[in-house]
Amino acid sequence: MRTLPVPQSGSRATTSAGVAVAALIAFLAIGCDANSDPAGVPDLALPSHTEATYSDWSEPVHLGPVVNTQVAEAYPAVSSDGLSLYFTGGNKLGGSGGRDLFVTRRASIHEPWGTPQNLGPTINTSGHDNNARLSRDGHRLYFSSNRDGFGGFDLYVSRRRDSGDDFGWQPAVNLGAGVNSSADEWDATLFEEDGTESVLLFFTSARGGTTDIDVSSLQEDETFGPGVLVVELSSPANDE
Repeated sequence: MRTLPVPQSGSRATTSAGVAVAALIAFLAIGCDANSDPAGVPDLALPSHTEATYSDWSEPVHLGPVVNTQVAEAYPAVSSDGLSLYFTGGNKLGGSGGRDLFVTRRASIHEPWGTPQNLGPTINTSGHDNNARLSRDGHRLYFSSNRDGFGGFDLYVSRRRDSGDDFGWQPAVNLGAGVNSSADEWDATLFEEDGTESVLLFFTSARGGTTDIDVSSLQEDETFGPGVLVVELSSPANDE
Protein backbone atom coordinates (compact mmCIF):
# COMPACT_ATOMS: atom_id res chain seq x y z
CA MET A 1 0.00 0.00 0.00
CA ARG A 2 1.30 3.47 -0.87
CA THR A 3 0.22 6.76 0.68
CA LEU A 4 -0.45 9.98 -1.23
CA PRO A 5 0.68 13.24 0.38
CA VAL A 6 -1.80 14.71 2.84
CA PRO A 7 -3.55 17.77 1.33
CA GLN A 8 -2.37 21.17 2.56
CA SER A 9 -4.69 24.17 2.76
CA GLY A 10 -2.36 27.14 2.89
CA SER A 11 -1.05 27.20 6.45
CA ARG A 12 -3.53 24.51 7.46
CA ALA A 13 -2.56 20.87 7.13
CA THR A 14 -5.50 18.52 7.07
CA THR A 15 -4.68 16.27 9.98
CA SER A 16 -6.79 13.21 9.33
CA ALA A 17 -4.71 10.27 8.21
CA GLY A 18 -7.62 9.06 6.08
CA VAL A 19 -7.64 12.03 3.71
CA ALA A 20 -5.15 10.68 1.23
CA VAL A 21 -4.62 7.03 2.01
CA ALA A 22 -3.93 5.31 -1.30
CA ALA A 23 -4.13 1.63 -2.07
CA LEU A 24 -3.44 -0.31 -5.22
CA ILE A 25 -6.83 -0.45 -6.86
CA ALA A 26 -8.59 -3.80 -6.56
CA PHE A 27 -12.22 -4.68 -7.20
CA LEU A 28 -14.41 -7.03 -5.23
CA ALA A 29 -17.05 -9.11 -6.95
CA ILE A 30 -20.36 -8.52 -5.16
CA GLY A 31 -21.48 -11.44 -3.03
CA CYS A 32 -20.54 -15.09 -3.23
CA ASP A 33 -22.34 -15.63 -6.52
CA ALA A 34 -20.65 -12.89 -8.53
CA ASN A 35 -19.94 -13.97 -12.11
CA SER A 36 -16.42 -14.26 -13.47
CA ASP A 37 -15.17 -15.34 -16.83
CA PRO A 38 -12.63 -18.21 -16.99
CA ALA A 39 -9.75 -15.71 -16.96
CA GLY A 40 -10.84 -14.45 -13.57
CA VAL A 41 -11.99 -11.02 -14.72
CA PRO A 42 -14.83 -10.09 -12.33
CA ASP A 43 -18.26 -9.21 -13.67
CA LEU A 44 -18.73 -5.62 -12.45
CA ALA A 45 -22.20 -4.95 -13.75
CA LEU A 46 -23.59 -3.04 -10.80
CA PRO A 47 -26.71 -4.61 -9.23
CA SER A 48 -29.58 -2.56 -7.93
CA HIS A 49 -29.83 -2.21 -4.18
CA THR A 50 -32.62 -4.82 -4.18
CA GLU A 51 -30.31 -7.39 -5.81
CA ALA A 52 -27.17 -6.67 -3.77
CA THR A 53 -26.09 -9.34 -1.34
CA TYR A 54 -24.14 -8.59 1.79
CA SER A 55 -22.60 -11.97 2.47
CA ASP A 56 -19.02 -13.15 1.98
CA TRP A 57 -16.89 -11.19 -0.47
CA SER A 58 -14.74 -12.85 -3.10
CA GLU A 59 -10.98 -12.45 -3.09
CA PRO A 60 -9.77 -9.08 -4.45
CA VAL A 61 -8.56 -9.13 -8.06
CA HIS A 62 -5.53 -6.97 -8.78
CA LEU A 63 -5.99 -4.83 -11.88
CA GLY A 64 -2.44 -5.50 -12.99
CA PRO A 65 0.43 -3.39 -14.33
CA VAL A 66 -1.62 -1.74 -17.07
CA VAL A 67 -3.54 0.26 -14.45
CA ASN A 68 -1.28 0.05 -11.41
CA THR A 69 2.24 1.52 -11.41
CA GLN A 70 5.07 2.38 -9.03
CA VAL A 71 3.27 5.60 -8.05
CA ALA A 72 -0.01 5.68 -6.15
CA GLU A 73 -3.38 4.88 -7.70
CA ALA A 74 -6.36 5.66 -5.48
CA TYR A 75 -10.05 6.59 -5.13
CA PRO A 76 -11.64 4.42 -7.85
CA ALA A 77 -15.06 5.32 -9.30
CA VAL A 78 -16.82 3.08 -11.82
CA SER A 79 -19.44 4.21 -14.33
CA SER A 80 -22.89 2.64 -13.99
CA ASP A 81 -22.32 0.44 -17.06
CA GLY A 82 -19.07 -0.89 -15.57
CA LEU A 83 -17.01 0.11 -18.62
CA SER A 84 -15.17 3.22 -17.37
CA LEU A 85 -12.97 3.42 -14.30
CA TYR A 86 -11.93 6.86 -13.00
CA PHE A 87 -9.16 7.17 -10.43
CA THR A 88 -6.54 9.48 -8.96
CA GLY A 89 -2.93 9.05 -10.09
CA GLY A 90 -0.07 10.59 -8.15
CA ASN A 91 2.74 12.08 -10.29
CA LYS A 92 1.84 9.60 -13.01
CA LEU A 93 3.40 9.62 -16.47
CA GLY A 94 1.49 12.07 -18.63
CA GLY A 95 0.20 14.01 -15.64
CA SER A 96 -0.06 17.75 -15.11
CA GLY A 97 2.31 18.05 -12.18
CA GLY A 98 0.40 16.97 -9.06
CA ARG A 99 -2.31 14.39 -8.61
CA ASP A 100 -4.50 14.02 -11.68
CA LEU A 101 -7.69 12.23 -12.64
CA PHE A 102 -7.33 9.36 -15.10
CA VAL A 103 -9.76 7.05 -16.85
CA THR A 104 -9.37 3.54 -18.16
CA ARG A 105 -11.96 1.75 -20.31
CA ARG A 106 -12.82 -1.77 -21.32
CA ALA A 107 -14.95 -3.12 -24.16
CA SER A 108 -17.16 -5.25 -21.90
CA ILE A 109 -17.41 -6.24 -18.26
CA HIS A 110 -15.59 -9.47 -19.14
CA GLU A 111 -12.58 -7.70 -20.67
CA PRO A 112 -9.48 -6.33 -18.92
CA TRP A 113 -9.00 -2.59 -18.43
CA GLY A 114 -7.10 -0.65 -21.07
CA THR A 115 -4.22 1.79 -20.70
CA PRO A 116 -5.25 4.70 -18.43
CA GLN A 117 -5.48 8.14 -20.03
CA ASN A 118 -5.18 11.52 -18.37
CA LEU A 119 -8.43 13.50 -18.51
CA GLY A 120 -6.45 16.50 -19.70
CA PRO A 121 -6.40 20.24 -18.91
CA THR A 122 -10.18 20.60 -18.96
CA ILE A 123 -10.23 18.66 -15.67
CA ASN A 124 -6.68 18.55 -14.34
CA THR A 125 -4.37 21.37 -13.20
CA SER A 126 -0.80 21.68 -11.98
CA GLY A 127 -2.18 21.28 -8.44
CA HIS A 128 -3.87 18.24 -6.91
CA ASP A 129 -7.10 16.91 -8.43
CA ASN A 130 -8.66 14.01 -6.53
CA ASN A 131 -11.61 11.86 -5.58
CA ALA A 132 -13.65 11.49 -8.76
CA ARG A 133 -17.33 10.60 -8.30
CA LEU A 134 -19.83 10.10 -11.12
CA SER A 135 -23.54 10.85 -10.97
CA ARG A 136 -25.77 7.86 -11.63
CA ASP A 137 -26.66 9.07 -15.13
CA GLY A 138 -22.99 9.67 -15.95
CA HIS A 139 -23.47 13.31 -16.97
CA ARG A 140 -21.73 14.88 -13.96
CA LEU A 141 -18.25 14.34 -12.53
CA TYR A 142 -17.55 15.61 -9.01
CA PHE A 143 -14.03 15.92 -7.62
CA SER A 144 -11.87 17.92 -5.22
CA SER A 145 -9.05 20.26 -6.23
CA ASN A 146 -6.73 22.79 -4.59
CA ARG A 147 -6.74 25.10 -7.63
CA ASP A 148 -7.74 28.72 -7.06
CA GLY A 149 -11.01 28.73 -5.16
CA PHE A 150 -12.23 29.57 -1.68
CA GLY A 151 -9.07 28.16 -0.08
CA GLY A 152 -7.54 24.74 0.40
CA PHE A 153 -9.38 21.94 -1.39
CA ASP A 154 -12.78 22.75 -2.93
CA LEU A 155 -15.40 20.58 -4.58
CA TYR A 156 -15.99 20.99 -8.33
CA VAL A 157 -18.34 19.56 -10.94
CA SER A 158 -17.87 19.03 -14.66
CA ARG A 159 -20.70 18.10 -17.04
CA ARG A 160 -20.91 16.27 -20.35
CA ARG A 161 -23.71 15.72 -22.86
CA ASP A 162 -22.70 12.21 -23.92
CA SER A 163 -22.42 9.90 -20.92
CA GLY A 164 -20.29 7.53 -22.98
CA ASP A 165 -17.66 10.12 -23.94
CA ASP A 166 -14.94 10.02 -21.28
CA PHE A 167 -13.25 13.05 -22.84
CA GLY A 168 -16.36 15.15 -23.42
CA TRP A 169 -16.19 16.92 -20.07
CA GLN A 170 -16.77 20.67 -19.97
CA PRO A 171 -14.62 23.00 -17.83
CA ALA A 172 -15.10 22.32 -14.14
CA VAL A 173 -17.23 24.67 -12.02
CA ASN A 174 -16.70 25.36 -8.33
CA LEU A 175 -19.72 24.23 -6.28
CA GLY A 176 -19.84 27.62 -4.57
CA ALA A 177 -19.72 29.12 -1.11
CA GLY A 178 -22.65 27.06 0.19
CA VAL A 179 -20.54 23.91 -0.11
CA ASN A 180 -16.96 25.22 -0.09
CA SER A 181 -15.17 27.33 2.50
CA SER A 182 -11.70 28.66 3.28
CA ALA A 183 -10.97 25.24 4.82
CA ASP A 184 -10.76 21.93 2.95
CA GLU A 185 -13.74 20.15 1.38
CA TRP A 186 -13.41 16.79 -0.38
CA ASP A 187 -14.87 13.27 -0.73
CA ALA A 188 -18.08 14.13 -2.56
CA THR A 189 -20.58 11.26 -2.50
CA LEU A 190 -23.97 11.50 -4.21
CA PHE A 191 -27.16 9.95 -2.88
CA GLU A 192 -29.82 9.88 -5.60
CA GLU A 193 -33.10 8.59 -4.25
CA ASP A 194 -34.98 6.17 -6.51
CA GLY A 195 -38.23 7.49 -7.97
CA THR A 196 -37.68 11.08 -6.83
CA GLU A 197 -35.78 14.18 -7.87
CA SER A 198 -33.94 14.21 -4.54
CA VAL A 199 -30.15 14.42 -4.86
CA LEU A 200 -28.02 14.82 -1.76
CA LEU A 201 -24.31 15.58 -1.76
CA PHE A 202 -22.46 14.22 1.27
CA PHE A 203 -18.92 15.48 1.72
CA THR A 204 -16.11 15.99 4.21
CA SER A 205 -15.40 19.51 5.46
CA ALA A 206 -12.76 20.91 7.80
CA ARG A 207 -14.56 24.23 8.29
CA GLY A 208 -15.32 23.37 11.93
CA GLY A 209 -11.67 22.89 12.89
CA THR A 210 -11.90 19.10 12.77
CA THR A 211 -13.21 17.14 9.79
CA ASP A 212 -16.96 16.48 9.78
CA ILE A 213 -19.53 15.14 7.37
CA ASP A 214 -21.86 17.70 5.79
CA VAL A 215 -24.76 17.32 3.37
CA SER A 216 -26.14 19.66 0.70
CA SER A 217 -29.29 19.34 -1.44
CA LEU A 218 -29.40 19.84 -5.20
CA GLN A 219 -31.73 22.75 -5.98
CA GLU A 220 -33.98 23.41 -8.97
CA ASP A 221 -31.36 25.64 -10.59
CA GLU A 222 -28.89 22.69 -10.56
CA THR A 223 -26.75 24.26 -7.83
CA PHE A 224 -26.22 22.86 -4.35
CA GLY A 225 -27.57 24.66 -1.29
CA PRO A 226 -25.68 25.39 1.92
CA GLY A 227 -23.89 22.48 3.52
CA VAL A 228 -25.43 21.28 6.79
CA LEU A 229 -23.61 19.27 9.44
CA VAL A 230 -24.77 15.65 9.63
CA VAL A 231 -24.88 15.44 13.41
CA GLU A 232 -25.49 11.69 13.50
CA LEU A 233 -22.28 10.98 11.56
CA SER A 234 -20.01 13.65 13.03
CA SER A 235 -18.21 13.92 16.37
CA PRO A 236 -15.53 16.03 18.10
CA ALA A 237 -12.96 13.75 16.45
CA ASN A 238 -12.15 13.68 12.71
CA ASP A 239 -14.98 12.14 10.66
CA GLU A 240 -14.79 11.55 6.92
